[in-house]
Amino acid sequence: MRNYCRKERAKDAPTSEATITKRPKAYSYLRFSTPEQMKGDSQRRQFDAALDYALENGLELDEELTFHDLGKSAFRGANATTGKLAVFRRAVEDGRVEPGSYLLVEDFDRLSRMGPWDALPVFQEIINNGITVVTLKDGEVWHRDALRANPLLMMKSLFAMWNGHQESVKKSSRVAEAYAAKRRRLVAGERTAKPYKRTGPAWTTWDDKTKAFIVLPERAKVVRQIFAEADSGIGIDGIARGLNKGNVPTWGDGKRKAAFWRGSYIRKILSNKAVIGTFTPHTTGVDDVTGFRRDQPLDPVLNYYPVVVDPEVFERASSRLGTTAARGRNAGRAPASLVAGVAKCARCGSAVLRVSKGKPPKARYTYLVCSKAHARAKGCEYQLVRYESVEEALRVNASAIIENAPRGADTTELEEEIVRQSHVVDVLADEARFLVQEMIKHKSSAMRRAFRDKELELKEATSELRTMREQRDATASAYVVKRLAKLQQALEREPFSVPEANNALKQTVQNIALNPEGSLTIHWHHSEVPTEDIPFWSKHSRTFDEP
Repeated sequence: MRNYCRKERAKDAPTSEATITKRPKAYSYLRFSTPEQMKGDSQRRQFDAALDYALENGLELDEELTFHDLGKSAFRGANATTGKLAVFRRAVEDGRVEPGSYLLVEDFDRLSRMGPWDALPVFQEIINNGITVVTLKDGEVWHRDALRANPLLMMKSLFAMWNGHQESVKKSSRVAEAYAAKRRRLVAGERTAKPYKRTGPAWTTWDDKTKAFIVLPERAKVVRQIFAEADSGIGIDGIARGLNKGNVPTWGDGKRKAAFWRGSYIRKILSNKAVIGTFTPHTTGVDDVTGFRRDQPLDPVLNYYPVVVDPEVFERASSRLGTTAARGRNAGRAPASLVAGVAKCARCGSAVLRVSKGKPPKARYTYLVCSKAHARAKGCEYQLVRYESVEEALRVNASAIIENAPRGADTTELEEEIVRQSHVVDVLADEARFLVQEMIKHKSSAMRRAFRDKELELKEATSELRTMREQRDATASAYVVKRLAKLQQALEREPFSVPEANNALKQTVQNIALNPEGSLTIHWHHSEVPTEDIPFWSKHSRTFDEP
């Protein structure tokens, strides 16, 4: 909120330091459905209303600890469980937001659009912790003493919750009916003025003149090359390496553009029926048990997209996916590397792989290498470093690393949730890969539905993980020292346990940048300040080529 100009304080407002420090604290909670709202007038309007109220009522608006939710549904309560409203509730419980403080919201529906039965406990929790809630649109003030003294105020709050919930129900029904009507027209063979989805597959674009998707020739050529190589027996990783060697540009724009081709994306293309013109619409529902949003596939629409691959080639190539190298074979196993999941290439930022060289009876050595270089993508040099040297550097220097580590804010509980959620994402990814293999082997519609459900779970879990990491940066903490001490103990413990030390690293370290020339840089979850470079032994002058 520092981008906004602070309004002038009223002339009759007290200016002495003693008076200012006694003013109650106020916190603003802003919620936006789209990035455009956050960049546009909605953010200015909500913040200005909060600032005006604070100035007029002698409150001190805290602009350091702010709570802004983007794309977090108040209708399903995501903002109260995993969004910034959840961060505010945690801050109240931890005492960072003191009783007697104010929470300023534009309207009740910004706080929650759940039904009254589900919204009331969240509202009561905030009020019972001594927080006064102000809805700026109507100037209503909600606090514990008033609600206890006047039951009609409780009825009024319930009506406000109901109105917000009903508004969301109406909007949801209208949108669902609009999509249902469009699906009916597609099944009937009618041509729509606008695409069912804003974008089609990556090798097509929408033409407003013809009201249809048209092929992008260069990308369609790549798609056909991928299917031809898959049909000849080349695995997905081999296809990705070939595209990287040929310097074929990846697809997408901005942050959505991948740095290089990966086998996972090749698999996605090979299993996508859009290449033979088929479009499968979905309807989204919410699982009553897990609360996850799930896509339910509907009847496919044939010849919706332009055909770029012969259907027979598609069937042959997609069926070969089950014969490629097994994926997720290490799922469920304890990590064998201390830096598994945290090591990044200092040169390009890609993940670092653990590889082995040599075969019995010769000595077998373990190395670390940049995944981008390993995939033969341009932009990073293939240099191996001994894994033992990296592990030794972290263990021998454990005391100095912890002594020089920055101290931050209290996010211990949230860090543990992030580690658990990261594990959930990894498990779901492995389960999705397994379902792909089974689906291709057995060609079962039930297996296809299970894969779609698992893919949606993975998307939801990944989104929650991203949100948790954002929350970590928004809430201050005082228990970083405990996590650092736990990491030091794990690194120095004898006998040394790689899984235990790796888990302690993941809870404390965001990533470790590995420079093949012989240095490690640790980036922490709780601070933007990294450690000074930690040296390790490396034959950096010698470049190893992959055999």
